[in-house]
Amino acid sequence: MGKVPAMKEAFYFRGGQAACLLIHGFASTPSEVRWLGEKLHQQGFTTQGVMLTGHGVTPEDLARTQWSDWYHSAEEAFLELKQRYEIVFVIGVSMGGLLALMLAANYPNHVTAVVTAGTPGGRRFFRDRRIHLAAVAKYFVPYQERRVPADIKKLHEEMGRVYYSKRPLAAVHSLLKLVDSTIKLLPRVTCPTLIMHSRSDDVIHWQSAPFIKKHLSNARLGFVENSAHIITVDQEREKVLMYIEGFFREIMEEEGVMFEFD
Repeated sequence: MGKVPAMKEAFYFRGGQAACLLIHGFASTPSEVRWLGEKLHQQGFTTQGVMLTGHGVTPEDLARTQWSDWYHSAEEAFLELKQRYEIVFVIGVSMGGLLALMLAANYPNHVTAVVTAGTPGGRRFFRDRRIHLAAVAKYFVPYQERRVPADIKKLHEEMGRVYYSKRPLAAVHSLLKLVDSTIKLLPRVTCPTLIMHSRSDDVIHWQSAPFIKKHLSNARLGFVENSAHIITVDQEREKVLMYIEGFFREIMEEEGVMFEFD
């Protein structure tokens, strides 16, 4: 296992009495939630970005893992935060949103609230239909090259986002299993949930957001219009931050928690 460059390492910024766990997406790293973590920390939150098992080193490492490994990484980080903070918000980008929802389902009295961003509400919301072939294709084509449009790639580089250039299809198949497992758990999610999505998402169709909302008892939607899939590092990231800050502020005020925002 090689050394992980600084921008994609897990991070922890100690702040106030409320903590935020930030979970990155599939085949990516905490770099895609670091900007958000830094901004929330500036507002007084303690923020932690977890590195999921198999991520941040090589695609071969990811190929040796499955969705339960990724979940356990998020769960371990959550439980450690919960030992020190009464209020713990969980934010997940793309696949990270699935893990956040699963945590909320499994720890209904401990997750204060959830934010998802560009999260799939089912297999049918993936725009690339080839993903449905992963269960069979993984035996013949172990890896799939990742194609990122030049303008999006340039923006991600400017934001320091680091991710695998190819994805193991065995792990893609496991991702689909995670989607299935999480959707079954949605009725057990009772905490306030903000479901964010871009209407221009090039990976997961934006209709995924209202589908997830329909299966939750306490959820609201938040849309941006012109960003690609990873809205936390795209051109409307300030608007995403505004949505999340307002959501957290409202919850803490409702619970009577005195908290100073800069």
